[in-house]
Amino acid sequence: MDRFTIQSADLGPLFKVVVRHDNSSFSNNWFLDRIEVSDGRDKFLFLCERWLSKSKDDKQIERTLFEKVRLERNSGKNL
Repeated sequence: MDRFTIQSADLGPLFKVVVRHDNSSFSNNWFLDRIEVSDGRDKFLFLCERWLSKSKDDKQIERTLFEKVRLERNSGKNL
């Protein structure tokens, strides 16, 4: 599992993310299960469950993911 912290301006409610890589590293086949984004109040979940790879699956290294679940940070309830 990899975790990344990214600082940004307030993006408001998220409904999609685009994730990609440049296919330049030695280990450039990624299996992406999901992306979770937390803004301190809400947690946004984007499911992928696919490879980002030039040699596996559909050979794509970019995916556009749409929000599946938004959880209230403190209660765990789906919004």
